[in-house]
Amino acid sequence: MRIQMEQIKVKRRKILFFFLLAALRTELPALLRRMPGVIKAVLVAVLILLGLSFLLAEALILSHMNETPVSGADYVIILGARVKGEIPSEALRRRTETAIAYLNENPGTRVVVTGGQGAGEDVAEAEAEARMLRDAGIGAGRIFMENRSTSTAENLEYAVE
Repeated sequence: MRIQMEQIKVKRRKILFFFLLAALRTELPALLRRMPGVIKAVLVAVLILLGLSFLLAEALILSHMNETPVSGADYVIILGARVKGEIPSEALRRRTETAIAYLNENPGTRVVVTGGQGAGEDVAEAEAEARMLRDAGIGAGRIFMENRSTSTAENLEYAVE
């Protein structure tokens, strides 16, 4: 039942998104023609600032992407990502494989796998991660599961518990 409700919510969001796009496509040019020059200039400035902020955030993320992690951490958290049926998505597989390499080098480190079961997923994301870890030889006693979350914010909030 929960999965059906999520599927309905996703479909509603898609319909709303496409409706808004269609409305913008037809109404935006007329709206811009009627808009005073000062407001247009402010709007352009805001859009440029948003674009620059995005580029700065991406640059910061990319600049730290290949840093070597600190050895001997108490815990590693693997954030959930899409599961197709029971098969981890490429993103989830790569995250989990990176964690496996770290856990093999740091046998005292425990791991928290996160992610609930979304629409079209036969198992929770956390379960798919835990399976990969166990298949790679990571002991079940080192794996803690958080399978209630539905967003990254909830992943982190519940993982701390």
